[in-house]
Amino acid sequence: MCINLKNKTSSEQIDKMSTKEMNFNATFGGLYSKKAGIMTLNAGEEKQLSLPSIMSHNNVILGMNTLTIIENGIYKISNFISLRSMDKNFINVFFSTKKNGQNLEDLFHYILVGNSFKEISSTAILSLQAGDIIELVLGSAFGGSLFFGIGLSASLTVFKVA
Repeated sequence: MCINLKNKTSSEQIDKMSTKEMNFNATFGGLYSKKAGIMTLNAGEEKQLSLPSIMSHNNVILGMNTLTIIENGIYKISNFISLRSMDKNFINVFFSTKKNGQNLEDLFHYILVGNSFKEISSTAILSLQAGDIIELVLGSAFGGSLFFGIGLSASLTVFKVA
């Protein structure tokens, strides 16, 4: 895929262009959060991450904290989270990308979160089917409170590669 910039189109103009104006039919999309906040998890609980902001997208349905795939194919899925414990002790949590409510093994992490910020990101290449719903969740076996800082605190993206 190549975008011809012989006419010296600025990056600002490109950002404002729709994918139809760019004349390609890629499949991609993403959600993210830049909001600081606190999430409290009870023992054994998991919660979907709030991802209120949308990225550029094409051929992907952006829902309330979810991405819905509309074309079968091989996709690159990427996730990111930045958080720290609000408790004095470390909190054992898991960070997972789910497909149709099931953890994706390649995008599942157990992490020990302390008082300094921890950033986790991962990427996997996986086969997805039309109708698959992708989401990010956090959970904890023992519970605790987590703080998401100012700036990018979480993101989820998909990009069809084949």
